[in-house]
Amino acid sequence: MRPRCGRKPVGLLVDSTGLRLCGPGSWLEKKHGSKRRRAWKMLHLATDADTGQIVASVLTDKDADDGSQVGPLLD
Repeated sequence: MRPRCGRKPVGLLVDSTGLRLCGPGSWLEKKHGSKRRRAWKMLHLATDADTGQIVASVLTDKDADDGSQVGPLLD
């Protein structure tokens, strides 16, 4: 359920986590010892402080910090 416009203000908590992206052959790399750089993305989440529900999310490159994503999360 998404918050409706015109209701009481919602307290948002913003945090992020890193996600490692692996291709379909990543198990072969592990098995045979091949080393490649993994692709990383950051998942930024805005959660309702009262209910804990995720109300917005943004997926960015690994270099984006939480502060730079507040605007897109509020949109």
